This record gives sequence, structure tokens and C-alpha cells, in this order.
Amino acid sequence: MSLVESRHPWLAYPSTYREQEVQLVLQWIRTGASGSIIGLNGSGKSDLIGFLCHRTDILQRYLPPEAQQVTLLLMDLNSLPDNSLAALFRVILRTFYEHQHR
Repeated sequence: MSLVESRHPWLAYPSTYREQEVQLVLQWIRTGASGSIIGLNGSGKSDLIGFLCHRTDILQRYLPPEAQQVTLLLMDLNSLPDNSLAALFRVILRTFYEHQHR
């Protein structure tokens, strides 16, 4: 594995990685639906979300052309300083800011 792949492991994943799950999540996005990704520890939930957040080529393949403005951002809500709505909004805004300035 190269240095780039070790820092961005999703680049090494095939474009067909977890294709059924990818299609389901992107169907939720297309239709504006909500969904939950649940599973046992180590079952690949974070890998799936990371793959979707970092592989824009996959988003382009499954979403219609008018949806090309979709950007998925990964946020770790386990590290919220407290369970307040204000803390949630701070994390969301910080994630948007960091995405725009990287």
C-alpha cells in the first residue's frame, strides 16, 4: 500500500465496493429519505461511509446529473462535548468550514 493509499484507503477500494449498500444509501439521498446504517463492531459501517464521502466518482455514477452538487461530509458525533443542539450545530458548521478550506 502506498503512502497515498494509507492516508486515503478508499482510493484502493474497487469502484464496486459494497455496491448494494452504496446503491441503497444513494437511493436515500436521491429521494431525500432518511436511513440508518447499523451493524456489529467491525462490520464496515465506517468504511462504507468513508468510501462514499471520499469517492466522488462513485457519487457521480449513481446520482443523476442535476445532483452533482451533492457532497457527503463525515462527522464524528461521538465526540460532541455535550448533547445540546448548539454543540451539534457547531460540529456541523466546523465540518463545512474544514471541507471548504482544505
